[in-house]
Amino acid sequence: MAVGFRLARHWPSQMLIVAAASIFIIVEAVLASRDIAEDKAQTIETAYAHNEAVALALNAHVTALFEMADGVLQQLAAHVAEHHGPLTDGELTSLLALHTRGLPMLRGVLAVNPDGVAIASSNGVHGNVPNLREREAMRHHLENVRSGLHIAAPVQTRDGVWLLPMSRAVRQADGSLRLLLVATVALDDFRAFYDARPSPGIAMELGLVDDAGRHLAGVPFVPAAMGAAHPLGTRLDQLAQTSYGRIALRPGAREAERLYAYCHLDRYGVLVYAGQRTDDVLASWRVRSGERVRALAGLSVLLLALAFIAAAKVGRLSRSEERLELAARAADTDVWELDVYSGHMWRSQQWRRLSGYAPGEVASTLEGFLSVVHPEDVESVRTAMQGLATSTSTEPMYVEFRLRRKDGEERWMECSAHVLQDRNGVRKAVGSMRDISQRKQVELSLRDNARMLALAQRAADAGVWSIDFGTGETHWSEGCYRLHGFSPVEPPPGIESWRELILEPDRERAMRIIEESIAQHSEFSVEYRILHPDKGVRWLWTLGNAVEDARGQPQHMAGITLDITARKEAEEERQALLAREREARAEAERASRAKEEFLATISHELRTPLNAILGWAHVLRSRDKEPELVERSIDAIERNALAQAQLIADLLDISRIEAGTLRLDLEVVSIKPILEAAANTMLPIAESKGVWLHCRPLPFEVRADPARLQQVMWNLLSNAIKFTPKGGAVDVSTRRVGNEVEIQVRDTGVGIPREFLPQLFQRFSQVRSDGPQIHGGLGLGLAIVKHLVETHGGRVAVDSEGEGCGTVATVCLPLAEPARVAEPHHEYDRLPPVSLQGVSVLLVDDDADSREVEALVMAGYGAEVRGARSVDEACTLLRKQVPDVLVADLSMPEKDGFDLIRRIRQDEDACVRALPAIALSALASAEDRTRAIVSGFDLHLSKPVEPPALVEAVARLAARYGNQGTPPGGAVPQSKTVTEGGPYLPSDSDASGR
Repeated sequence: MAVGFRLARHWPSQMLIVAAASIFIIVEAVLASRDIAEDKAQTIETAYAHNEAVALALNAHVTALFEMADGVLQQLAAHVAEHHGPLTDGELTSLLALHTRGLPMLRGVLAVNPDGVAIASSNGVHGNVPNLREREAMRHHLENVRSGLHIAAPVQTRDGVWLLPMSRAVRQADGSLRLLLVATVALDDFRAFYDARPSPGIAMELGLVDDAGRHLAGVPFVPAAMGAAHPLGTRLDQLAQTSYGRIALRPGAREAERLYAYCHLDRYGVLVYAGQRTDDVLASWRVRSGERVRALAGLSVLLLALAFIAAAKVGRLSRSEERLELAARAADTDVWELDVYSGHMWRSQQWRRLSGYAPGEVASTLEGFLSVVHPEDVESVRTAMQGLATSTSTEPMYVEFRLRRKDGEERWMECSAHVLQDRNGVRKAVGSMRDISQRKQVELSLRDNARMLALAQRAADAGVWSIDFGTGETHWSEGCYRLHGFSPVEPPPGIESWRELILEPDRERAMRIIEESIAQHSEFSVEYRILHPDKGVRWLWTLGNAVEDARGQPQHMAGITLDITARKEAEEERQALLAREREARAEAERASRAKEEFLATISHELRTPLNAILGWAHVLRSRDKEPELVERSIDAIERNALAQAQLIADLLDISRIEAGTLRLDLEVVSIKPILEAAANTMLPIAESKGVWLHCRPLPFEVRADPARLQQVMWNLLSNAIKFTPKGGAVDVSTRRVGNEVEIQVRDTGVGIPREFLPQLFQRFSQVRSDGPQIHGGLGLGLAIVKHLVETHGGRVAVDSEGEGCGTVATVCLPLAEPARVAEPHHEYDRLPPVSLQGVSVLLVDDDADSREVEALVMAGYGAEVRGARSVDEACTLLRKQVPDVLVADLSMPEKDGFDLIRRIRQDEDACVRALPAIALSALASAEDRTRAIVSGFDLHLSKPVEPPALVEAVARLAARYGNQGTPPGGAVPQSKTVTEGGPYLPSDSDASGR
């Protein structure tokens, strides 16, 4: 009765305690429910964000891969299209190998003809490729040619490798298919990306879907799914409206729901996706929710137990312990009580489940409790527990530590406690301990994922960034700082500062693309250059997208940035290589055309005088020998022969100029006699054309080679007369300008188009019109003139006001210092009369006509000449009689002049070994002269040989070695008989040759 009375008396206050505890529990339950719902939404949002990051990275990877493949195909297509003729299979194979060199991402490139047959490949495997018309997708593409890049369904090779084909068509002029270029990428490339993706510990699905809804590539790899319909393909009409987004789908009736993030590549017609199973995403959330529910239940039970304990004054200890145990068991939580003075510790029965120790195995004291705490965590737990005795705070104590179970396993525990005070201060601490190992594992996994994401970004040299349009705040990953050369301790630049980092040529274009993307709510992709503080100019590629709020306004923007400098440099190198190849091909074609034009021109210029020579020779042979006709014939033959000789001389001069062996014999001369001699030489030609030639030079002195200076004037006067029509005039004048003498040759001829003036001094350069060529020539004269004048230290220029306005040629030479002036002369006019009286000559030449002419010339100066047709015949004559001088042609069949001089210099007879010898040869280079002298000849004369030069050479050698004959300066003797092994009589072979 007494106990019941006491309970009844305290019942209202006890009900208030229970009611307050119940209200607190309800509020906590509502808050916990809200937190659990928010945690679930945040977990799904985190999964979507992770999927979006992976999808963006995959999008960048696929875009770079497709751009690389498409770039190679476009370059190949352009190269094939530019080639007018058909390419051989070998040329195609070399071309494919050249353009795919250094690109390991491409497994190969095929060239396929319209029949579906692979005719070439970059790796030489086209012979093993089956006819592409056997594959439905490729047959459709071959029969329905379209422009742009075409991505076909995956195919499996004979060795089991799955490939993704990408193709481009090369068309004929009529639009039909010429070639199909197919690049292949192995699908295991996506597996490599999957292994290197951010957070590899999270199970994901990655892949590509084309605009037809077919599954092109994916990880995990399912062969049966390749080319089949994908669940995302059924929603393409909806998904293609945005380039970036997320969606939740159930692939099949028996399959779990998945959370997808996707990027749509309009340019290539594919959808890139990354997804996770919803069950996998919510697994960690379920663990946390269960822990929260258990903690709430434990707290609720604990509060109710405490309330009822307070209400129950009788039997309080036994019943409170009982209820506390029940509460602890329900909450899966160990409830404990610590006497801060004695150190005694009471623990609930859940202690055994959490620690594995039975009651009594661990002392019921604080030290006993610390004995099972991990050694590294003992001090932190001891400090927290001992701090309860002096704590004045109403906040709970909270500590996390590792507990070593009896079976040796380490588990993470969370311990919280409140202190209980009485009038004397703190007496007890009441708390709970629960296992949080799963939560710690999730936290560790999240940290690992973040670290792996950072490693993946670093491995890809990528940076992730975001911009909040509301606050203007910018966030950069470590990769972004590294790409721009900034220190991570610096705050990232804002949008305006970032704008200034872009080089001026790319700035407006890049910002315009980004602004259009924001306005159109679409993804942007932009390439631009920056100036890196350490690495100089770098190419960056940025892919991003703006995220909108509920009102459709841009809220923030995020994206990824990659360094593409190596790719850009490779593209530039390929372009430069292609340009050099085109330039080399064009140069080869120009050289080929120039060679053909030169051969055609020289053939014409050689045949024209030859035709006149043969014609006049025929006239002399076939008609009566009227004196006037004979004179005309001889003049024509001599004139055309001289023209041929001049043509050959020009070619030899050009050869000497190119070899750098053209030498000048410089002396101080007066230009007046040289100009007058040149004018007198050209006067008959001018009179025959009806052109008035006037020469009025002044006696200025220059240091020059008289013969070469006269050659310059001959050439200028010849050009002026050649291009001046009948009734025109050519005027030669001189004047002093400073320290130079200026020589002008002015004509009233046809003139020169002004656009041709810069080319005038180039070799083989001639003014041509659309009509027939009126004036002949190789176009070498002015090139020789320019070199000769510049070698003299002067300069030459030609000017004309245009066609029909005449031409002015100006030569400027430096004036010479006053000295004795040598009289100018023609190359052969300066030769004084010579005599070969009493000189015997052995002439060796296999050409009968040349032998006869040369013999007659020397006989005309009094020489006794014996002729030989070969080396053996010459040796026979030498044994009979040793001549005073040997004249031998170098180029003879079987045994040549070198064989002859070698036998002579090695002969036993000293007189034969000492025989003076002259070499005749049509080979006139410095090397040819040197070879002749080294072989044993005393002199070398180039054909055609002027008769005075031949006579002078024979006379000089005869006089030098003490034989008969008069050197230059003597009188010209009467002619003597020429013999060939005796008195000279033309043989049958000689006659037949004339």
